[in-house]
Amino acid sequence: MMKKVTIAAVGLAVTLFLGTYVAPTFANDVNSFFNSTENIDSGMKKAYNEGFVKPLDLKVTDQGITIEVKEVLADTMRIVIICQAKDQEGNPIDLDPSYLQFIIKDGMGNPSIDPIMGGWRTSKRGHQLMVELALTKSNTVEKKLPDKVNVELNWKQINETSGDWMLNIPIDMAKAKAVTKTVEINKQYTTPQGLMIDLKRIELAPSLMLLSLETKSTPALYQQKEESLISKGLTVENKPGEPSLPFMLAHEIQEYKLAYELLDQQGNIVAAWDEISDRNLSKQKNTINEMSGGYKWLLHAFAPLTEKPEQLMFKLRAIYSKELADFNVKLKLDDLNKVQIDAKNKGSKFTFSNFSLKEDEKVTDIDGHPIMGKGGIVHIQAELAEHIVGLDVWQAKDENGKEYKVRLEKQSTVGDDGKVSFQGVLVIEQLLEQPKELTLSYHISEIQHRDVSWEESIDLNPLTSTVIVNDRTEGKAAKELKPELQSTKSQPESQQAAQQVPQMTVNDDEAIKKNIEATLRLKYMSIKDLKKNYNIDFIVHNAVKNKYGVYKMAFYDLKSQRELYVIDFVDLEYLEQFGTNTGSGSWQIARLSDGLYVSIDSLKKNGIIQ
Repeated sequence: MMKKVTIAAVGLAVTLFLGTYVAPTFANDVNSFFNSTENIDSGMKKAYNEGFVKPLDLKVTDQGITIEVKEVLADTMRIVIICQAKDQEGNPIDLDPSYLQFIIKDGMGNPSIDPIMGGWRTSKRGHQLMVELALTKSNTVEKKLPDKVNVELNWKQINETSGDWMLNIPIDMAKAKAVTKTVEINKQYTTPQGLMIDLKRIELAPSLMLLSLETKSTPALYQQKEESLISKGLTVENKPGEPSLPFMLAHEIQEYKLAYELLDQQGNIVAAWDEISDRNLSKQKNTINEMSGGYKWLLHAFAPLTEKPEQLMFKLRAIYSKELADFNVKLKLDDLNKVQIDAKNKGSKFTFSNFSLKEDEKVTDIDGHPIMGKGGIVHIQAELAEHIVGLDVWQAKDENGKEYKVRLEKQSTVGDDGKVSFQGVLVIEQLLEQPKELTLSYHISEIQHRDVSWEESIDLNPLTSTVIVNDRTEGKAAKELKPELQSTKSQPESQQAAQQVPQMTVNDDEAIKKNIEATLRLKYMSIKDLKKNYNIDFIVHNAVKNKYGVYKMAFYDLKSQRELYVIDFVDLEYLEQFGTNTGSGSWQIARLSDGLYVSIDSLKKNGIIQ
């Protein structure tokens, strides 16, 4: 069947490149995907209301199936495309994103941003498909977004029908770039714990506000952690056949997280970031988590400001660290249903009660907590000591020495005294028969450090332009020309001198790489371990590469000798990560020093492991 491609713009003349801005009257369309709250964040909604959503009627037909691109939202932070498929009679067809491939090219046709490396997601509303690409990691100081880009969409299969559906969407970014404001900050602070925070810049775009930060450990803190690992017998290497607990704890205690606020000139909190592990306790406000990310270099995305203040105040509220804990309690299970057991640990108080066995895999509501999978259930109430906001890495051991993984499902609150309390259940995974005794323990306490003191005024209307060289600002910025814009809580000169950021050495760089590896190893499984423990290998399905270096790999069940999932793949260098939505789900893969690793979450969500 002949394939045809047509394009028409609603209410606008068609030019070579489709501009990203239309008058808000054109955007006021009740049928627009963006004229809703479903699957739409507040940043998309604001960009829509301000005219940065363009209605389109771009179509391609093959094998009797037509794919239509209905709308596109584009600014310097993201591109969002709304599309749908119909049969010859105009009836809607489900459009599976698993078969979608796309690439972004510059105006000359050269690949500019390759979404096969991650940063994109899809969602559906009815039969309409939303494809969203985050530009936050690609549009950096070192690599600026071109003024003109082409988004190339391609399907080779729709449900059971093979064909070739190719669409090119030209986008002019010039106006979006013109209204995007970048303000260099480049201010540093070192916490009393030894965490160095570099507040780099803030970017204001139609669909979101992006704050860039960088965190490092001081040499003293790094040395302290190294000595702690040695003294506690912990290891940063997870060797086959050795217990995983020392490895897991080694990387838990090296992790630091942030909590801060952005305030307007009236002192109102317009945005807040809070990385506390317990989401029930988080004070985040106006965050857009899908656009955020980073490990050493942090990109925190927020909804765009509804007002346009001249200044914002950055206020560091707390940092979080994780420390080793030493707690265990022995429970006689026959007695636990008759009398509760109380325990204490360094100011924290616990009450354990009511043991039961969950004997099926389906989700069951237990005291308001949806619990999935088989295992033992122990009810728990706790009041944590001051500054402790969470407990992690729970374990159980029966009277025969057999160990079990334990997860805590809870609901937390904060009292008037600032202390955290929770009630919930401990799920002892894969405990199929009731033992006589269980010894419960946890190994990590999460600490909230509120002894920080840093406020930084951010002038959103700097008097002078700045030149960026190697991520540093040359020349005087507006803040240096206007002393009254400095923080109202300035630090004593001696404290400021003590907090100057030390120069990082080659050894520090190697340490950072080690930490990145260690963090990934906590959430990723090596292909070697996948093969050893689950008889599943990762093999070449089709070695033919396209012009972007993409080829086909497959997860292969060695026992049944069949392919489970076929996915797109690219060759990775050391510490490169890869994300794809091909196959039957989302996959995240990384190359570490000893080979390829795949996200455990990806393996679970796609049914490869439990």
